[in-house]
Amino acid sequence: MEATMATKSHQNPVYSRVDSAAQLGRLVREHRKGLHRVTVAQTASVSGVGPRFISELERGKSTAEIGKALHVIQQLGLDIWVIPRGVTPGAPATVHAEHTIGPGQ
Repeated sequence: MEATMATKSHQNPVYSRVDSAAQLGRLVREHRKGLHRVTVAQTASVSGVGPRFISELERGKSTAEIGKALHVIQQLGLDIWVIPRGVTPGAPATVHAEHTIGPGQ
């Protein structure tokens, strides 16, 4: 069984759509500190990465390795959804051409 962090209710972070590495990092940091109240070192240990990686992810370093970032995010109890703009997560949707990249774009 994989180790995960226990949730301790403290204050609820504000969650939002992610438009940049910096915004993703801010949301991860707020979630870690607000709900879990764990340190960078504790998060790194449970996630199997170094504290430096956690710090870089939370600072929004755009070259942070996506696989490691996803693992840390999952260990903190967060999910990432990839959905077309304007679609509500979990709702059935039809993707139209304006939501895709095609020839000449």
